Amino acid sequence: RVMWFAFVGVLVFLAVPAAQAAPQINVHVVPHSHDDVGWLKTVDQYYYGANNSIQDASVALVLDTVVQQLSADPRRKFIYAEQAFFTRWWWEQTEETKAEVKRLVATHQLEFVDGGWTQHDEACPYYVTMIDQTTLGHRFLLEQFGHVPRIGWQIDTFGHSATQPSLLSAEVGFDAMYFARVDYQDRDLRRQQRSMEMVWRASPSLGASTEIFSGVFLGGSYGPPPNMNWNYPSNDAPVMDDTCLEDSNVKQLVDLFVSTAEEYASYIHDSNVMFLMGSDFHYANARSWFRNLDKIIDYVNRDGRVKAFYSNPIMYTEAKHAANLTWPLKTDDFMPICQDHDEESGRRGHAYWAGYFTSRPLLKFFERTQSAFLQAARQLQLLARLPLRNHIDGDVGGCNPFWRHWNASTDLFPLEMAVAELTHHDGLTGTSKQHVAYDYARRLALGASVARLVVADAMRTLSHAPPTVTLTACPLLNESVCPETMKSSFQAVVYNPLHVARTAHLSFPVPFTRARVVDAATGAAVPAEVFAYKTRNELAIALPMCALCTHVLRISSTGEEEIDARPAVRASNNANTIENEFLRVTIDPSSGRIASIFNKEENVDLEVDQTYEWYEGNAIPGKGAGAYMFRPANCNADASNISCVGDGGACTATYDVFTGTVRSEVSQVFSPWVQQTVLLWAGSRHVELDWTVGPIPIEDGKGKEIVSRFTTQLATHGTFVTDANGYELQTRRRNYRATFDLNLTEPQAANYFPVGSVLAIRGAGATGPVQLSVTPDRSQGGTSLRDGQLELLVHRRLLADDGEGVGEPLNETLGITPYPDAQRIGPGITVKGRHFVHVNIAGNASRTFRATQHALFYSPVVMFTSSSPTWTVPRPANTTSPFPPNVGLMTLERRTPEQVLLRVQHLFGVGEDADLSSPAKLTLPAVFQFLGLRVSEVTEMSLTANQHRASAMSRLRFTAAGPAGSDTGLGREGVLEGSVPTTITLTPLQVRTFLLTVA
Repeated sequence: RVMWFAFVGVLVFLAVPAAQAAPQINVHVVPHSHDDVGWLKTVDQYYYGANNSIQDASVALVLDTVVQQLSADPRRKFIYAEQAFFTRWWWEQTEETKAEVKRLVATHQLEFVDGGWTQHDEACPYYVTMIDQTTLGHRFLLEQFGHVPRIGWQIDTFGHSATQPSLLSAEVGFDAMYFARVDYQDRDLRRQQRSMEMVWRASPSLGASTEIFSGVFLGGSYGPPPNMNWNYPSNDAPVMDDTCLEDSNVKQLVDLFVSTAEEYASYIHDSNVMFLMGSDFHYANARSWFRNLDKIIDYVNRDGRVKAFYSNPIMYTEAKHAANLTWPLKTDDFMPICQDHDEESGRRGHAYWAGYFTSRPLLKFFERTQSAFLQAARQLQLLARLPLRNHIDGDVGGCNPFWRHWNASTDLFPLEMAVAELTHHDGLTGTSKQHVAYDYARRLALGASVARLVVADAMRTLSHAPPTVTLTACPLLNESVCPETMKSSFQAVVYNPLHVARTAHLSFPVPFTRARVVDAATGAAVPAEVFAYKTRNELAIALPMCALCTHVLRISSTGEEEIDARPAVRASNNANTIENEFLRVTIDPSSGRIASIFNKEENVDLEVDQTYEWYEGNAIPGKGAGAYMFRPANCNADASNISCVGDGGACTATYDVFTGTVRSEVSQVFSPWVQQTVLLWAGSRHVELDWTVGPIPIEDGKGKEIVSRFTTQLATHGTFVTDANGYELQTRRRNYRATFDLNLTEPQAANYFPVGSVLAIRGAGATGPVQLSVTPDRSQGGTSLRDGQLELLVHRRLLADDGEGVGEPLNETLGITPYPDAQRIGPGITVKGRHFVHVNIAGNASRTFRATQHALFYSPVVMFTSSSPTWTVPRPANTTSPFPPNVGLMTLERRTPEQVLLRVQHLFGVGEDADLSSPAKLTLPAVFQFLGLRVSEVTEMSLTANQHRASAMSRLRFTAAGPAGSDTGLGREGVLEGSVPTTITLTPLQVRTFLLTVA
């Protein structure tokens, strides 16, 4: 081109290079169906297509018709994620259909993405559980298809944790991960900046070696572009290409397709865009979808402005990689999110999905404890050398479950499956309908009942009990209900699943006030005492236990002259302190609340005022607080819209003090529906708060959000600390987001974050920086709305639906009538829970709360027998743990008679502790000897054990803008394969997975 300019009467020209034509846009058409593993209907109802008065959905039909349509045309492709559904469909198929499906997988017409049992939530599950559920799905795909998923696919989770890209994607071996839901403010800015796709470097501890290419779906959801929903039935017009028709619409649809592709391309840096063609439970009539997709792809390519073709996320990621570009860098997480809504709806800026961090707290507790129980059961099954299938081939709830057909399923599979299903992003979140929540709990209870048979067999074997001894669990022990202990004498068999020695704190209801507690192996008395309450007696025991050991306690009532366990003493009315050798807790006599906690060991005295308070849930129909949303009424920045729980709304409590040698406690009553016991066990470095909340009263017509609040004078400067799924710590700043300017329309909800294992603040103290840390026993929402203050949301009862999809209020009661006209029955539920409070010099805080965190998850397993014969119990043979103080045993599982899965983990992140955050050495032969394993071969695997680690490390890498990531040494050490090594190194927070060949 030539451009002419007139300058002082002289014509000059400049040669201008011709503008480069924009590369043609490639539209990757990706058919998919997002199949929730429970939400509005139960898992079974979704699979079969039952209860369609609630939602018309059948996963079996989706898979049936998709396979038929893929077989009919080799150009077509489809992706699928949820193995919870696919496995049961698979076992129903004929050998001919299975062979055809294997062909479709081999030719990549059918591609599995993510491949976990379900698409787990990213806020509420513990990281061990996330690994387990992903491993379960990956094992099925590897054994049945030889298939290893390459793409993370978290398309419907309600925000995205830092654990997901680093641990659950990069360490799994994924090339990329994709998702839909981010804060609408973040999404809008990313569209402007063309940063919808990025390199996500989420873990300071694991460093740049675990950064991963990540993409937010360009359309803002995981559904099809506007006016291109060809699921049947649909209100969108099909492709009508008969030119004789009056309403032929090919040109209009092609123009729409092209303009949408151009819009999407404006949000990113290259010319490849993805059209997601499908949504929730789509393709039950796959012919409707593929018929229209075939046509639109053909007509778009004839038009020639863009190129369209069937694709999948692997092809899309490879195209991104081939572009060889530098991508924006992200280093924080996507929590919490504010869901997008139109301005005219009145909801934009108010729909913070932060309530689900706490919703259905009983279900959250049940899942956390049963996931922990599963780890212990796996250990016991191996240590006792039990057969892998001894119970599931018999009667299991009077049915013949589909998973019996999978050779890899063991006696523990029903529990593995139930825990995995509940991690689903509408399960553990508490955002399902009430009848679905009941179904999740029923499945978990069934799985646990089978696992308890394994545990009983193993503990009988390891304790050398005769076969005639019947061991019984007490699943309601947290409610002080255990028929086996309400006898004059009984025996308790206790297993420690923790990798180090501990003192186990045990409490049982008993019918007596004086007891004798003896270790059956040594004959020595075990520290114990009885607490005589108004309505029950409780035996408290402090049992020293070696790592992975089984102990037998013989417990009986005694006469006055031979007391080993004395009654605890109720203190005088003016007593207001309890203490042990490490801590002292002081109660304010005027309010009955905690006033201070003194750490004697570190000489730190912190004034702490702990209260129970409640927000009124915003009850605007379809816009207020609900299962998803946290939206207090009359919200304001200083959180003054909160009411006290206590007499006359004064946050006061009545209290009694009990002192003993095993533990001391303060029993507080804030109201008829909120009580708490402050416990201080001998030798403990934390204060335990056992709280009971409920039934939450609603007679005043107000839904309520109940918080436990801790107020100090620490100057925290707007910062506080949470964790990501119990894994890596996350520093938070009040009223702030790292990647966009936060429009503070909801100053309370916008500052709520998921808390899996710790919520903490730190500030200057008399002797240096002081940290207050609180560890919950389940996922909860938490925040610091004022300097020096923490609060955890412990229970919710709300009276309006939030309009985000579940279609009913979060009002949990003891029962419910059948759907579709479900009505609540009985009072609201009562929730019991525990918070563990630590006060430390800041530099010592992590070693204290991390120890509590892992001891809590790997809690002792207790079973009982009242059989009168006693038996000889040998002393534990090997009591010295080979694990250094910063390394833990995560998973010990026998997979086959010749193969054991072993996972070990570094327990501290970079910078958490001056000593314990250093790389650690672990001597594997010592570990094997400690476990009693004769190991002939060691193979290091990816996190989910579906490929050699070397293969996982060869995933695609992308160039990130900004500073280079830290090199933590992760992956430097050679991958182990073959002979048994002497030692291995673990860097901060590293998890290493091995398959052991054993004799």
